[in-house]
Amino acid sequence: RYFSVRANKPASSLLETPSGQWWLFERGHRGVMDEAYHLEEHPAYQQLTLASNFEVDARDEDSFEEIDPSEYEKYGFTPAA
Repeated sequence: RYFSVRANKPASSLLETPSGQWWLFERGHRGVMDEAYHLEEHPAYQQLTLASNFEVDARDEDSFEEIDPSEYEKYGFTPAA
């Protein structure tokens, strides 16, 4: 209901969004339907596909190590405010 009010459309209209389209909701604006963004075209997409080649068993807690906050920038993270 929240998104249908923001888009000024019935909920069924949002649920029946055509393939290749998406709804964009920005603070202070009505929702608008726009052409979907293709992630494959993003300049950093190759890095994402390389990362997916690493297999980690999430059930094995010992396979994870905590990152020291001083190394956040090295991995592209920004410290939480």
